[in-house]
Formats: sequence, structure tokens, C-alpha cells
Amino acid sequence: MFIKPLGVPFPYLTKALMWPSPLFSFASSDTPKTQHVLYPGESSLIKGASEKRERDFCAGRYCAHQVLGRLGYEGIPVLKDINGAPTWPMNIVGSISHSGEVAIAVAAYTEHIRSLGVDIQEHGKPFPRDVLYSFFRSEEINAILKVQPTLISYHAYAIFSAKESVLKCCYTAFGYLLEFTDISIEMDLAGGNFSVRIPQHSIGEGFCNRNRLLSGQVSIDDSYIYTGIWLKREHSSK
Repeated sequence: MFIKPLGVPFPYLTKALMWPSPLFSFASSDTPKTQHVLYPGESSLIKGASEKRERDFCAGRYCAHQVLGRLGYEGIPVLKDINGAPTWPMNIVGSISHSGEVAIAVAAYTEHIRSLGVDIQEHGKPFPRDVLYSFFRSEEINAILKVQPTLISYHAYAIFSAKESVLKCCYTAFGYLLEFTDISIEMDLAGGNFSVRIPQHSIGEGFCNRNRLLSGQVSIDDSYIYTGIWLKREHSSK
């Protein structure tokens, strides 16, 4: 169900409903977590980290443990690869994000889902205008500047978040780290969704064509914007 939270001018699909069960396992946390929630091997990943970084990492791993437990992988640590991305059990694909006081994780069986990406952005402050020309394409900037002035930050944060989700999804699917400007997002906040193009890049054909882009969704509450996207296995009927 789409609802409109207090102070937000758009209807939205709640962050949990963005990831339909039983295809996906979803978990979120809005309370601080410490290293007592970590599994063996995970603490070494944040050795020397700042207090905030440690808190964010612990909350994200806590959520990852929750989703894995529901998929039958109780007690499995979530480590990281050479690029810092979380590593999941062989038959699982997943994604983690955190911002402000909220962390979320989503996971699914690779039998049905090839890759996925999730992201959170806190929208309480105006979006920094100097970032637009570093991370956004010209068509995205033009679209942002055309909306009502009071809505510009919502759109900018949503596009930025969608790019983060796509980056994670593409990395899992293709093992390639795209640049922000490789990705073009067309955002429909009122509809709760976004579309993706990856022009002038070999990944674009595999990601955006062949009917494999099944979902690009966005939801908003009073403090955060959430985005998510996934690629379905071509042979999967679910």
C-alpha cells in the first residue's frame, strides 16, 4: 500500500514492501549496535575504524545476519572482498546499506535472483549543489532543476541513492565497478520507481536490455530515502 508520511510530499511503498517475500529476505535496524553483534572474523574488518564507522558496520552486519538466518544460514559471518563489498554464502546474493541511524540488508537465493542492490540516503539537509556536476549526468541535472524548488533535494537524493543501488547490483552481476556518471537515472518519485540507462558501456546491454531489469523502486519516509533494484535469473519463474 502506498501511504504519505508526515512532511513528505510523495506517496511511498514502505521499505520492507519494496522487497516482496518470500523471494527476498529483508531486515532493518534503527538502534545503535556494537561489536557484540558481530560473528567471528567480522571484527577485524573494522580494526581502527572511527566510532561512527564501527557503529554503522555493526548495524549493517546485524541486519545481514537476520536475513541470512531466515534463509537457512544462521551464524554465517559476512566478510568482504578486495573492493570492500560484502561476501555472502555461495547460494545467496545480498546487499547492505546504512545512513544516519538506520541500516538495512536484503538477500535472496541465487537460484532466482542474479544480483541486487539497496541504498539509504538521509534527506534532512539540502542536497549539496556542488556534487551535482561530479556525480550526475546533464540529463539528470536538467530534470532535477525543473522540479519545484522545495522538491529539488528529494529528487537529487533519490537519484544519488538509485545510482548507489545500481552500482552494487552491477558489481555483483558483472564484477565491474561503474562510475556514477556511467549511470543515467530517470526518477518517478510520485510513482515510487525509477528507470536506468547505462549508455556507452558494455554493461549497459546486459543490465538494461533483454527484459532483465525487473525493479527499480524508491520509497521515502520523514528522514530517509530508500532505493532498491534487482536482476532476476532468466530461467526463474518466480
